Amino acid sequence: MLLFLACAPDRDPPALALLETVPAAGAASPANAPIRLRFNGWLDPEGVAAGAIDLHSGDLSFGFTAGYDPVDRALVIIPPVDLRVGLAYRLEVMPEAVRGLDGRRLAEPITLDFVAGPPTNPRPPADPVPFARLQGLFARACDRCHGAEPLAWPPLTEQALLMGESLRDPGRRLVAPGRPLESQLVLKLLPGYPGVHGAPMPLEGPPLTADQVRTIIGWVEGL
Repeated sequence: MLLFLACAPDRDPPALALLETVPAAGAASPANAPIRLRFNGWLDPEGVAAGAIDLHSGDLSFGFTAGYDPVDRALVIIPPVDLRVGLAYRLEVMPEAVRGLDGRRLAEPITLDFVAGPPTNPRPPADPVPFARLQGLFARACDRCHGAEPLAWPPLTEQALLMGESLRDPGRRLVAPGRPLESQLVLKLLPGYPGVHGAPMPLEGPPLTADQVRTIIGWVEGL
């Protein structure tokens, strides 16, 4: 007697899902604050299509810069000027606007309605982050393995980072100027990032805060 095993048909992976928005739907948002949409998967920064995103109030559309914050897995929408306080806005994100690293798309458009509230603190300047801001951070969190006399790991000096390659992932630069998600220094600070071998850093002690990781990303982006 021949036995045949029935195999379940291949199923498409679950769609990319929205976890949180800042501001929340219907809430007030500081007129000078970015709009953040956090997803359940890593986004492909090359897959962000600003043309499939619209920010408007009534019939009037507004320009913006679309960016990606890998620390929060968030799409970040930054208007170039403060929004008008008291005005109602709508952000619309089409499924083709974002793509996950695994190829997933949104199952349906995202619509976020909010009201612009009074601005908070002034926007921080977009100046490049100097390496000097990283030195104290590295000394506190990473010196045991990457200090003046590292046992096996490269020192975290500016020259070593810019000239070196990963020991765990040969061919990947420690720092690829202007491309943080191609830089091993950044990827090792993002727990669970696909294609990165070994434990996230730092190995000992508390993990870096989200703002500390963003500072490192800012330095790489400004190179």
